[in-house]
Amino acid sequence: VQHYTILSDAKPYIVEVGTHTLPAQYAHYAVPKMDAAAFLTAKVLGWNKLNLVSGNASVYYNGAYLGSSYINTATVNDTLVLSLGRDRMIMVERNKISEENKKIFSGNTVKETLSYEIVVKNNRDGAIVMTLQDQLPISSDKEIEITAIEVSGAEWNKDSGELTWRFNLAPGEVKKI
Repeated sequence: VQHYTILSDAKPYIVEVGTHTLPAQYAHYAVPKMDAAAFLTAKVLGWNKLNLVSGNASVYYNGAYLGSSYINTATVNDTLVLSLGRDRMIMVERNKISEENKKIFSGNTVKETLSYEIVVKNNRDGAIVMTLQDQLPISSDKEIEITAIEVSGAEWNKDSGELTWRFNLAPGEVKKI
């Protein structure tokens, strides 16, 4: 039991309530259309046995401080997902492929084709699990029709236009989509 003396000077004080070492499954997420960065998350099972309360937590990995995350214990999920911030060792790029983009005029209609390439590189010395998301445009105008020509094996939610790829990336591996 750790004892603290907290002054009654109406200033806020941060006090360590407890320390837990938790096994986690790590995964990387990226949405390069919005941000050219990969974010590391930790999925923790069995967290509900620890009697945690909601609040800020300092996160350490292999003894190194990664930052702080917010723990929300008001969830019914058996998996607690902690955001560990940007992982600068994972490079993500999304580029428009200009030589494949076309605009064809035919009477009163215009057909436009857009192509993008997403490149992910793992600069870590271990393999990672990557979830990559992008989006096809969706139209609420009946005169505008959008067709996916090729989605490179993504899971495609036709209602939202969301594309999701999940894959493993070996150390030093580059994947192009």
